[in-house]
Amino acid sequence: MNGIDILQPRDGILVIAGRDVAFEAHANPPERDNDIRWSSKRAGAKRGPVVSLRWQQTGVDRVVASVGGHECGVTVYIVKTPTGGSTLSDVLQSEPPIGGSA
Repeated sequence: MNGIDILQPRDGILVIAGRDVAFEAHANPPERDNDIRWSSKRAGAKRGPVVSLRWQQTGVDRVVASVGGHECGVTVYIVKTPTGGSTLSDVLQSEPPIGGSA
């Protein structure tokens, strides 16, 4: 059986603008892990089973992992906090994600 699964992060993740976010996926068969391609309209494209992406602006984005004609994706909500922090207090004071391409 062929396919791909995103292990992290989960769909609907809330991320802080300006911070790196780790993405991990595994292909089936595992020998295809290094062929995994990641794409995002706002954060660009990368290759490999584990990548780091970063967004600078608030919004909504869809990150897709693909290999061998199979793909899966997660929706990412990007917020910008006043201090760049990620505590609940920071998030409650954040600029909401507006616009998007999800």
